[in-house]
Amino acid sequence: MIDERVSESAIEYVKELFAGNAGGHDAAHTLRVYRNAMAIAEREARGRGAIADGLRDDKAVREARGAQIAEPCDAGVVALAALLHDADDYKLFHTENNENARGFMERSGLTADEIEAVCTAINAVSFSKNRGRRPETPEGRIVQDADRLDAIGAVGIARTFSFGGEHGRDMDESVQHFYDKLLLLKDMMNTDAAREMAATRHAFMEAFLKELRAETEPPRQCYAYILKCADGTYYTGWTTDPERRARVHNSGKGAKYTRARRPVELVYCEAFADKVAAQRREWAIKQLTRAEKEELIKSTNNNLWSMEASDE
Repeated sequence: MIDERVSESAIEYVKELFAGNAGGHDAAHTLRVYRNAMAIAEREARGRGAIADGLRDDKAVREARGAQIAEPCDAGVVALAALLHDADDYKLFHTENNENARGFMERSGLTADEIEAVCTAINAVSFSKNRGRRPETPEGRIVQDADRLDAIGAVGIARTFSFGGEHGRDMDESVQHFYDKLLLLKDMMNTDAAREMAATRHAFMEAFLKELRAETEPPRQCYAYILKCADGTYYTGWTTDPERRARVHNSGKGAKYTRARRPVELVYCEAFADKVAAQRREWAIKQLTRAEKEELIKSTNNNLWSMEASDE
């Protein structure tokens, strides 16, 4: 059993080791991963106890309920692996075989077996080196989850742009990192506790990206349009791409009304600065009589794309 005082010493060690490093892999990151790991370990232990108490040893009942009893883990190994997981990060240090981590543990008097257990968990953490591979030990799974949790949510957003700025990436390059990696992490968690924690953080990132798009992307023109159906009736809708939408209707995947009245022909469209204005115009056109719609269609002089965006 690893003495808790070793973990306390490890906290001071990583603060010294990462002194002056203000990037995404600093002492603050390490301490957050440590807290995440201990929270996951505690929640997994509580869940394991609750399931075991509730189901006893009745395997049939356990399987019927789809319950998964978490594996017991060594909290001391979890703590040290979390605290030392970046001690030999290749992006920061030119060390081999967990040199910094091993040196600290040897100086702290850990046994060879304890050191190997911690290093095994540490080596399972890296996203790039372990893509698609599940850590073999419960300690490795917990620490990997803890590290990945710190890459998502509000702190993940802050770290992404901090790292991007430090390495000369523009905002678009940093945003791409969300789609290349961060949005994948929720479904890569190993433990039930981490999956629950990740769900909230993932939702926060999605909301952030949606708001970022709203604030930075140029508004897309929207259109109110009229289709003439095969039976001579008219269908009115709104879209961001009238020609593409007409093709969708003709494929049978548009509105229920046009599905039985194909082929349809795009005979009128009117551009607007936003969706609300286009929807408002769509509703107004639907209130017109057939004769009024035909007069509106004639007014375009068969030039569907000549009208300027309107603030109607």
